[in-house]
Amino acid sequence: MFPHLSGLVIERIERCHDVIALAARARGSSACCRWCGSRSTVVHGRYSRQLTDALVAGSRVVIKLTVRRFRCVNSTCEAVTFAEQVAGVTKPHSRFTPLLTGMLTAIGKALAGRAGARLARALGGGGQPAHVAALGPGDSRASRQAGACPRGG
Repeated sequence: MFPHLSGLVIERIERCHDVIALAARARGSSACCRWCGSRSTVVHGRYSRQLTDALVAGSRVVIKLTVRRFRCVNSTCEAVTFAEQVAGVTKPHSRFTPLLTGMLTAIGKALAGRAGARLARALGGGGQPAHVAALGPGDSRASRQAGACPRGG
């Protein structure tokens, strides 16, 4: 039903008023360093991250994701630790899923400014005119894709 969330284990679903909150974690037991591509299973720690996803049945969807930090096993890599990324769900430093980012980007390209912000709010997205306009034409954040592990593993 939600193919973009297939990399997650949904541990709990709560509905409070017009918000659906999903408590989740990554499905895999390892992750790839985004700097060198080495796969690691050595967990350094965990933290919580909150992402906004596209509306479902008129309700805002918030993913409360438990993210693991891994130690990079490559001794020549500049990164000592790195946070796991879930393809189709997370990108570094993003507060929106790629699905919602794509929707906001389309709004930004078509409308921008206040009109785009009003539509984005109605669709459960950001809703700030500057944010929607920033996701318009030429924004590098909108075009980045979460990379797969280059080593395949």
